[in-house]
Amino acid sequence: MFKKAIIEAFHWSMKWYFGSFAVAIATFFFFQKTLDFTTWRSIRYGLAIFTITFIVRAFIQYIQKIDDLEQTVNKKQEKIDVFEKSNSKSDLIKKYNYYGEVLIALKDIFSQINKIKRNENVTKKDISNQLIKLSNRLKSVFEKRFNNNYSISIKVILKEKDIPISENSEIITLIRDEESYFERRDNAKNNNKHIIKDNTCFSEILKNIESPNKAYFFSNNLPKSNNYCNSSEKDYGTMQKNLEEKEKLKYWTLPYKSELVVPISPISYNTNERKNHFFGYLCVDCNEIEGFHKKYDVHNLLGLADGISDLLEQWLILKIKENGE
Repeated sequence: MFKKAIIEAFHWSMKWYFGSFAVAIATFFFFQKTLDFTTWRSIRYGLAIFTITFIVRAFIQYIQKIDDLEQTVNKKQEKIDVFEKSNSKSDLIKKYNYYGEVLIALKDIFSQINKIKRNENVTKKDISNQLIKLSNRLKSVFEKRFNNNYSISIKVILKEKDIPISENSEIITLIRDEESYFERRDNAKNNNKHIIKDNTCFSEILKNIESPNKAYFFSNNLPKSNNYCNSSEKDYGTMQKNLEEKEKLKYWTLPYKSELVVPISPISYNTNERKNHFFGYLCVDCNEIEGFHKKYDVHNLLGLADGISDLLEQWLILKIKENGE
Protein backbone atom coordinates (compact mmCIF):
# COMPACT_ATOMS: atom_id res chain seq x y z
CA MET A 1 0.00 0.00 0.00
CA PHE A 2 2.82 2.44 0.94
CA LYS A 3 4.77 1.49 -2.20
CA LYS A 4 1.72 2.16 -4.34
CA ALA A 5 1.25 5.58 -2.70
CA ILE A 6 4.92 6.46 -3.43
CA ILE A 7 4.58 5.46 -7.10
CA GLU A 8 1.36 7.43 -7.57
CA ALA A 9 2.87 10.49 -5.84
CA PHE A 10 5.95 10.28 -8.06
CA HIS A 11 3.83 10.08 -11.21
CA TRP A 12 1.78 13.05 -10.03
CA SER A 13 4.92 15.11 -9.27
CA MET A 14 6.52 14.29 -12.62
CA LYS A 15 3.33 15.22 -14.43
CA TRP A 16 2.93 18.44 -12.42
CA TYR A 17 6.50 19.67 -12.73
CA PHE A 18 7.62 18.21 -16.03
CA GLY A 19 4.34 17.89 -17.89
CA SER A 20 4.91 21.41 -19.18
CA PHE A 21 8.28 22.95 -20.12
CA ALA A 22 7.16 26.34 -18.83
CA VAL A 23 6.28 24.94 -15.36
CA ALA A 24 9.67 23.17 -15.10
CA ILE A 25 11.56 26.37 -16.01
CA ALA A 26 9.47 28.40 -13.56
CA THR A 27 10.10 25.91 -10.73
CA PHE A 28 13.86 25.65 -11.06
CA PHE A 29 14.65 29.25 -12.02
CA PHE A 30 12.05 31.00 -9.84
CA PHE A 31 14.61 31.96 -7.19
CA GLN A 32 17.10 33.21 -9.79
CA LYS A 33 14.56 35.59 -11.30
CA THR A 34 12.97 36.86 -8.09
CA LEU A 35 15.78 36.74 -5.51
CA ASP A 36 18.84 36.99 -7.77
CA PHE A 37 20.10 33.51 -6.72
CA THR A 38 22.76 31.88 -8.80
CA THR A 39 21.57 29.35 -11.37
CA TRP A 40 22.76 26.28 -9.39
CA ARG A 41 21.38 27.63 -6.13
CA SER A 42 18.00 28.28 -7.75
CA ILE A 43 17.98 24.73 -9.21
CA ARG A 44 18.80 23.28 -5.75
CA TYR A 45 15.90 25.16 -4.18
CA GLY A 46 13.67 24.00 -7.04
CA LEU A 47 14.69 20.39 -6.33
CA ALA A 48 13.94 20.96 -2.63
CA ILE A 49 10.44 22.20 -3.49
CA PHE A 50 9.98 19.18 -5.80
CA THR A 51 11.05 16.81 -3.00
CA ILE A 52 8.83 18.45 -0.36
CA THR A 53 5.75 18.42 -2.59
CA PHE A 54 6.51 14.80 -3.53
CA ILE A 55 6.67 13.76 0.16
CA VAL A 56 3.48 15.67 1.00
CA ARG A 57 1.69 14.16 -1.99
CA ALA A 58 2.91 10.65 -1.07
CA PHE A 59 1.63 11.12 2.50
CA ILE A 60 -1.77 12.32 1.24
CA GLN A 61 -1.97 9.37 -1.17
CA TYR A 62 -1.09 6.96 1.67
CA ILE A 63 -3.83 8.38 3.91
CA GLN A 64 -6.34 8.06 1.07
CA LYS A 65 -5.32 4.44 0.51
CA ILE A 66 -5.86 3.69 4.21
CA ASP A 67 -9.31 5.32 4.07
CA ASP A 68 -10.21 3.34 0.95
CA LEU A 69 -9.04 0.12 2.59
CA GLU A 70 -11.04 0.86 5.74
CA GLN A 71 -14.18 1.49 3.67
CA THR A 72 -13.62 -1.76 1.76
CA VAL A 73 -13.15 -3.68 5.03
CA ASN A 74 -16.30 -2.11 6.51
CA LYS A 75 -18.33 -3.06 3.43
CA LYS A 76 -17.06 -6.64 3.61
CA GLN A 77 -17.78 -6.75 7.35
CA GLU A 78 -21.34 -5.58 6.67
CA LYS A 79 -21.73 -8.41 4.15
CA ILE A 80 -20.33 -10.89 6.71
CA ASP A 81 -22.74 -9.58 9.38
CA VAL A 82 -25.67 -9.98 6.99
CA PHE A 83 -24.48 -13.50 6.13
CA GLU A 84 -24.07 -14.45 9.81
CA LYS A 85 -27.51 -13.06 10.65
CA SER A 86 -28.93 -15.00 7.74
CA ASN A 87 -27.24 -18.20 8.97
CA SER A 88 -28.41 -17.53 12.52
CA LYS A 89 -31.95 -17.05 11.26
CA SER A 90 -31.68 -20.23 9.22
CA ASP A 91 -30.43 -22.13 12.29
CA LEU A 92 -33.33 -20.82 14.38
CA ILE A 93 -35.83 -21.85 11.72
CA LYS A 94 -34.24 -25.28 11.54
CA LYS A 95 -34.25 -25.58 15.35
CA TYR A 96 -37.92 -24.68 15.76
CA ASN A 97 -38.88 -26.75 12.74
CA TYR A 98 -37.29 -29.72 14.50
CA TYR A 99 -39.42 -29.31 17.62
CA GLY A 100 -42.45 -28.88 15.39
CA GLU A 101 -41.52 -32.19 13.75
CA VAL A 102 -41.36 -33.77 17.22
CA LEU A 103 -44.89 -32.64 18.03
CA ILE A 104 -46.22 -33.90 14.69
CA ALA A 105 -44.42 -37.23 15.14
CA LEU A 106 -45.75 -37.70 18.69
CA LYS A 107 -49.28 -36.90 17.50
CA ASP A 108 -49.04 -39.51 14.74
CA ILE A 109 -47.44 -42.10 17.02
CA PHE A 110 -50.06 -41.77 19.77
CA SER A 111 -52.84 -41.81 17.18
CA GLN A 112 -51.63 -45.23 15.98
CA ILE A 113 -51.08 -46.49 19.53
CA ASN A 114 -54.64 -45.56 20.52
CA LYS A 115 -55.96 -47.22 17.37
CA ILE A 116 -54.34 -50.54 18.31
CA LYS A 117 -55.53 -50.25 21.91
CA ARG A 118 -59.11 -50.07 20.64
CA ASN A 119 -58.65 -53.27 18.63
CA GLU A 120 -60.01 -56.17 20.69
CA ASN A 121 -58.49 -58.77 18.36
CA VAL A 122 -54.98 -57.34 18.31
CA THR A 123 -52.15 -59.85 17.88
CA LYS A 124 -48.51 -59.93 18.92
CA LYS A 125 -47.58 -59.27 15.30
CA ASP A 126 -49.85 -56.19 15.17
CA ILE A 127 -48.18 -54.77 18.25
CA SER A 128 -44.67 -55.58 17.00
CA ASN A 129 -45.35 -53.97 13.61
CA GLN A 130 -46.65 -50.82 15.26
CA LEU A 131 -43.61 -50.62 17.56
CA ILE A 132 -41.29 -50.99 14.55
CA LYS A 133 -43.07 -48.08 12.82
CA LEU A 134 -42.76 -46.08 16.02
CA SER A 135 -39.01 -46.81 16.20
CA ASN A 136 -38.48 -45.84 12.55
CA ARG A 137 -40.34 -42.55 13.05
CA LEU A 138 -38.45 -41.76 16.24
CA LYS A 139 -35.10 -42.42 14.54
CA SER A 140 -36.09 -40.11 11.66
CA VAL A 141 -37.02 -37.29 14.05
CA PHE A 142 -33.73 -37.49 15.95
CA GLU A 143 -31.67 -37.55 12.76
CA LYS A 144 -33.34 -34.39 11.45
CA ARG A 145 -31.71 -32.42 14.25
CA PHE A 146 -28.10 -33.53 13.70
CA ASN A 147 -26.24 -35.37 10.97
CA ASN A 148 -25.67 -38.29 13.33
CA ASN A 149 -26.76 -41.90 13.25
CA TYR A 150 -29.34 -42.91 15.87
CA SER A 151 -30.61 -46.33 16.85
CA ILE A 152 -33.92 -47.07 18.56
CA SER A 153 -34.66 -50.29 20.43
CA ILE A 154 -37.31 -51.63 22.81
CA LYS A 155 -36.11 -54.11 25.42
CA VAL A 156 -38.35 -56.47 27.36
CA ILE A 157 -37.67 -57.75 30.87
CA LEU A 158 -38.12 -61.53 31.03
CA LYS A 159 -40.10 -62.06 34.19
CA GLU A 160 -40.71 -65.53 35.58
CA LYS A 161 -44.04 -66.30 37.21
CA ASP A 162 -44.31 -65.11 40.82
CA ILE A 163 -40.67 -63.90 40.78
CA PRO A 164 -40.28 -60.10 41.02
CA ILE A 165 -37.95 -58.15 38.74
CA SER A 166 -34.44 -57.92 40.16
CA GLU A 167 -30.85 -57.11 39.19
CA ASN A 168 -30.58 -60.70 37.94
CA SER A 169 -33.49 -60.42 35.50
CA GLU A 170 -32.70 -60.96 31.83
CA ILE A 171 -33.30 -58.39 29.09
CA ILE A 172 -34.06 -59.20 25.45
CA THR A 173 -34.40 -56.88 22.45
CA LEU A 174 -37.97 -57.05 21.21
CA ILE A 175 -37.85 -54.32 18.55
CA ARG A 176 -35.28 -52.24 16.67
CA ASP A 177 -35.75 -49.64 13.99
CA GLU A 178 -35.32 -51.36 10.62
CA GLU A 179 -31.96 -49.83 9.72
CA SER A 180 -30.37 -50.69 13.07
CA TYR A 181 -31.86 -54.18 12.94
CA PHE A 182 -29.94 -54.98 9.77
CA GLU A 183 -26.77 -53.28 11.04
CA ARG A 184 -26.67 -55.07 14.41
CA ARG A 185 -28.45 -58.38 13.86
CA ASP A 186 -25.17 -60.31 13.39
CA ASN A 187 -24.28 -59.64 17.03
CA ALA A 188 -27.62 -61.08 18.12
CA LYS A 189 -26.50 -64.45 16.79
CA ASN A 190 -23.85 -64.69 19.50
CA ASN A 191 -26.56 -65.63 22.04
CA ASN A 192 -25.12 -63.14 24.50
CA LYS A 193 -27.26 -63.00 27.64
CA HIS A 194 -28.02 -59.47 28.87
CA ILE A 195 -28.65 -59.19 32.61
CA ILE A 196 -29.80 -55.97 34.29
CA LYS A 197 -26.89 -55.81 36.76
CA ASP A 198 -24.34 -56.04 33.93
CA ASN A 199 -25.62 -52.85 32.31
CA THR A 200 -25.28 -49.46 33.98
CA CYS A 201 -28.27 -47.95 32.17
CA PHE A 202 -30.70 -50.75 33.10
CA SER A 203 -29.41 -51.11 36.65
CA GLU A 204 -29.69 -47.40 37.49
CA ILE A 205 -33.25 -47.23 36.18
CA LEU A 206 -34.30 -50.29 38.21
CA LYS A 207 -32.84 -48.73 41.37
CA ASN A 208 -34.86 -45.54 40.77
CA ILE A 209 -37.99 -47.06 39.22
CA GLU A 210 -40.18 -45.89 42.10
CA SER A 211 -39.04 -42.27 41.55
CA PRO A 212 -40.36 -41.18 38.12
CA ASN A 213 -38.16 -38.06 37.98
CA LYS A 214 -34.98 -40.09 38.50
CA ALA A 215 -35.78 -43.27 36.60
CA TYR A 216 -33.82 -42.71 33.38
CA PHE A 217 -30.25 -43.00 32.15
CA PHE A 218 -28.66 -40.12 30.25
CA SER A 219 -25.09 -39.83 28.97
CA ASN A 220 -23.80 -37.56 26.22
CA ASN A 221 -20.28 -38.96 26.50
CA LEU A 222 -20.10 -42.67 27.34
CA PRO A 223 -16.32 -42.96 26.81
CA LYS A 224 -15.86 -40.34 29.53
CA SER A 225 -17.89 -42.41 32.04
CA ASN A 226 -15.40 -44.29 34.20
CA ASN A 227 -17.83 -46.81 35.72
CA TYR A 228 -19.97 -47.51 32.67
CA CYS A 229 -20.74 -51.20 32.09
CA ASN A 230 -22.41 -52.78 29.07
CA SER A 231 -22.89 -56.48 28.40
CA SER A 232 -22.72 -55.78 24.65
CA GLU A 233 -18.94 -55.62 25.06
CA LYS A 234 -19.06 -59.39 24.59
CA ASP A 235 -20.39 -58.76 21.08
CA TYR A 236 -18.31 -55.74 20.06
CA GLY A 237 -15.11 -56.30 22.00
CA THR A 238 -14.04 -55.58 25.57
CA MET A 239 -13.16 -51.96 26.21
CA GLN A 240 -9.78 -51.24 27.77
CA LYS A 241 -9.93 -49.80 31.26
CA ASN A 242 -7.84 -47.10 32.97
CA LEU A 243 -7.13 -45.19 29.75
CA GLU A 244 -6.96 -41.44 29.27
CA GLU A 245 -10.12 -39.93 27.77
CA LYS A 246 -8.61 -39.47 24.27
CA GLU A 247 -7.22 -43.01 24.26
CA LYS A 248 -10.50 -44.41 25.55
CA LEU A 249 -12.36 -42.65 22.74
CA LYS A 250 -9.86 -44.01 20.21
CA TYR A 251 -10.29 -47.63 21.34
CA TRP A 252 -14.04 -47.42 22.02
CA THR A 253 -15.69 -50.59 20.69
CA LEU A 254 -19.44 -49.94 21.04
CA PRO A 255 -21.23 -48.48 17.98
CA TYR A 256 -22.58 -45.59 20.07
CA LYS A 257 -21.08 -42.87 22.29
CA SER A 258 -24.27 -41.22 23.62
CA GLU A 259 -27.19 -43.03 25.21
CA LEU A 260 -30.64 -42.22 26.55
CA VAL A 261 -32.73 -44.95 28.18
CA VAL A 262 -36.12 -44.67 29.93
CA PRO A 263 -38.34 -47.29 31.60
CA ILE A 264 -41.47 -48.48 29.83
CA SER A 265 -43.84 -47.94 32.73
CA PRO A 266 -46.86 -45.69 33.45
CA ILE A 267 -45.62 -42.39 34.89
CA SER A 268 -48.82 -41.71 36.84
CA TYR A 269 -48.67 -44.88 38.93
CA ASN A 270 -47.66 -44.45 42.55
CA THR A 271 -44.31 -45.74 43.80
CA ASN A 272 -45.62 -49.13 44.93
CA GLU A 273 -47.31 -49.89 41.62
CA ARG A 274 -44.55 -48.75 39.24
CA LYS A 275 -42.27 -51.72 39.83
CA ASN A 276 -45.16 -54.13 39.23
CA HIS A 277 -45.94 -52.36 35.95
CA PHE A 278 -42.36 -52.05 34.73
CA PHE A 279 -42.13 -53.98 31.46
CA GLY A 280 -38.91 -52.94 29.75
CA TYR A 281 -36.78 -50.13 28.38
CA LEU A 282 -37.02 -47.67 25.50
CA CYS A 283 -33.45 -47.06 24.33
CA VAL A 284 -32.01 -44.44 21.97
CA ASP A 285 -28.30 -44.31 21.23
CA CYS A 286 -26.15 -42.12 18.98
CA ASN A 287 -22.85 -42.79 17.21
CA GLU A 288 -21.40 -39.44 18.34
CA ILE A 289 -20.96 -37.67 21.68
CA GLU A 290 -23.39 -34.84 22.59
CA GLY A 291 -26.21 -36.58 20.75
CA PHE A 292 -29.06 -35.51 23.06
CA HIS A 293 -30.72 -32.49 24.64
CA LYS A 294 -31.34 -33.52 28.23
CA LYS A 295 -34.21 -31.16 29.06
CA TYR A 296 -36.38 -32.03 26.06
CA ASP A 297 -35.33 -35.50 24.96
CA VAL A 298 -35.65 -37.12 28.40
CA HIS A 299 -39.20 -35.83 28.95
CA ASN A 300 -40.31 -36.64 25.40
CA LEU A 301 -39.09 -40.23 25.74
CA LEU A 302 -40.61 -40.65 29.22
CA GLY A 303 -43.97 -39.57 27.81
CA LEU A 304 -43.63 -41.90 24.82
CA ALA A 305 -42.60 -44.84 27.03
CA ASP A 306 -45.64 -44.19 29.21
CA GLY A 307 -47.81 -44.29 26.08
CA ILE A 308 -46.53 -47.67 24.88
CA SER A 309 -46.48 -49.35 28.30
CA ASP A 310 -50.02 -50.72 27.77
CA LEU A 311 -48.98 -52.14 24.39
CA LEU A 312 -45.95 -53.87 25.84
CA GLU A 313 -48.00 -55.27 28.71
CA GLN A 314 -50.51 -56.58 26.17
CA TRP A 315 -47.71 -58.15 24.12
CA LEU A 316 -46.39 -59.94 27.24
CA ILE A 317 -49.90 -61.20 28.11
CA LEU A 318 -50.34 -62.58 24.58
CA LYS A 319 -46.92 -64.23 24.81
CA ILE A 320 -47.86 -65.94 28.09
CA LYS A 321 -51.13 -67.19 26.58
CA GLU A 322 -49.26 -68.40 23.52
CA ASN A 323 -46.85 -70.38 25.70
CA GLY A 324 -49.72 -71.78 27.77
CA GLU A 325 -48.33 -70.45 31.02
